Amino acid sequence: MTLFWRRIVAWSPAVLVFVWMFGRWQIPRPAWFWIIIPFITFGIGAFALFIKMRRQKTRRHEVAGAFARALASLAATEASLSVPLLLTAIALIGALGNLVESGDVPLLVSILAWLIFTACMMLLLEPPSSPVSISQIGSPPLTKGLILFLSRKPKTPEGQAKWQKLKEETQRLNSNSTPTWDELKKLPELLRQRRGRGGGVTTTLNNWIEALADTPFAPPFYAIAYHYQRLEHLWIAVTEQTKGDELSLFREICQRLKSRFQIHELELKNPDDLPSIQQVINTAYQEAESLGLPESEVTTDITGGSSLMSAGGVLACVRSQRRVQYLNQTTYELQEVPVGVENVAEAIQEFLEQLPILMGKASQGATIGGWFKMLSAVVLNLQPVTPTRLPISHGRFAYAAALELFLRRDATLAKALHEARPYKPFTVSPLLDVQEREGNDFRLYPEQVYTWRLTGLIREVSEHLLNLEPDMGGVRIGDAVFSVVGVAMTAEEHPEAGQDDYTALWERWGKVAPPESITLHFLTPTTFRVGRFEQPFPLPRWVFGSLVTLWDAFAPYPIGQGLKELMEEVIILSNWRGETRRVELGNHRTVGFTGKFTYRLAERLPEVSRLMGMLAEFAFYSGVGWHTAHGMGQTRWVRE
Repeated sequence: MTLFWRRIVAWSPAVLVFVWMFGRWQIPRPAWFWIIIPFITFGIGAFALFIKMRRQKTRRHEVAGAFARALASLAATEASLSVPLLLTAIALIGALGNLVESGDVPLLVSILAWLIFTACMMLLLEPPSSPVSISQIGSPPLTKGLILFLSRKPKTPEGQAKWQKLKEETQRLNSNSTPTWDELKKLPELLRQRRGRGGGVTTTLNNWIEALADTPFAPPFYAIAYHYQRLEHLWIAVTEQTKGDELSLFREICQRLKSRFQIHELELKNPDDLPSIQQVINTAYQEAESLGLPESEVTTDITGGSSLMSAGGVLACVRSQRRVQYLNQTTYELQEVPVGVENVAEAIQEFLEQLPILMGKASQGATIGGWFKMLSAVVLNLQPVTPTRLPISHGRFAYAAALELFLRRDATLAKALHEARPYKPFTVSPLLDVQEREGNDFRLYPEQVYTWRLTGLIREVSEHLLNLEPDMGGVRIGDAVFSVVGVAMTAEEHPEAGQDDYTALWERWGKVAPPESITLHFLTPTTFRVGRFEQPFPLPRWVFGSLVTLWDAFAPYPIGQGLKELMEEVIILSNWRGETRRVELGNHRTVGFTGKFTYRLAERLPEVSRLMGMLAEFAFYSGVGWHTAHGMGQTRWVRE
């Protein structure tokens, strides 16, 4: 169904109901006349739906699932079509309630007919189900549309030489020596032969095919050759880095191979932003609809590009039962990624099971987020110079003191950290181990030593923190002046200190046993900024949503907004004991919670449990919630 007809179907209930109601009020006709019109319309809609179900061989017990898939698909990719249908349904249901009370049976029956007609129209927009079940992984079916990510050309001298050889061999091709797409299907055999896993390749174009096999262009051109028999439209996702030499050579090769398919360019302006990647994929599917290609006739290939692009490709397809494929790097065979899920839990599990495949490409040279990033937690032992007081809510003073430490070494870094929005790549704790209170203040004494904790979430900050020394000079927090008597940088020196990196953390949690539950101890007041207000309670979606957001902001392996939304459906709060505390933030006052809160999954999903564990360990460095650079959100995982 083309986009034009989908719009007709989506808007028809709203338009017809409006015309019917207007005519009923303005045109004098017998009551039976206004009853028969919705039934005739309902009959037409039901007949159209019956024809579609017969063609797709849909069984009666599958209708409810089809209705849910239609609603989810429209909401995820075609909001402009879902809005009129939902508003019409809501208006009809509201009218239905009023008519039940009034007892107007003829009008009640008419509204029911219109409501069923609206449901029929929504089912007509349901995308065709993928014939491949969730558990199956096999060769993908041939489709008329293909979406590819274009990889960057190699940067190493050896890789650049191979790239240049491909360009030269391409220039040598002529009308008599141009390869066929069937010959390109021999690429896997050639690659297996080089790995000692296959026999020889018999072709008259060894030089050009071997040159192609040595470059990142081998997977996309094999994917095209695989689908070429039916391929009509090819979408190429390019970035600022790949729309030059890479795209030019890609088009030249397609031209020399006398390609009959149409090429569409998709500009990916922000390849490090997961929602942007998903939007590009959705744009391709919308263009395909306008060209008369249903989703089942378009395949997304996630072999090329970066690992983040692969993850975005999977997430863009997981809710709509779209087809996804990749080139297995061991067997060099195309395999279909089974993302046609029926519920949220399977979507999470399925995506996480694909991550080792996607991340494997990063170790082979794909770039994700730019630079190596480090996690660090440093504890400073501070001794007051004189007896003094410090407000209990002194997070804003601690933040200013931390910036002053950065300013001593790098004024540019300090300015960048202060202006960082919306998330800061460091956290600052209030003074820890303070016992004596007097009113709204802490009393501090020179004979006692207090601890102050700073963490870094990126390399630049961590390098600065790990170079702190006791002789760096004093520290001023509010009106209190301290001398630094010690700096702890490892867990052996202090349990609140430590060092880690994102890659090691990710890989470590890919191997350990999944935890059954996770208890988080919120040491300092924690709250979540939701819209214009703060929410002082650790609901799972806010706690783990905050951790995913911070991870995605600074880690080289983003988890993504799509997976963040899916996690909200399966993590529950099972036990807690806590309290709320008021926090002064200078010109603003808020309320935060402290205490211990236990989280678990609603059902057994080992990969999601591992992800929860990784995020809980990450919270040691990142904190949770709002104003973590002002002493709030200090969080520890309580391991039993």
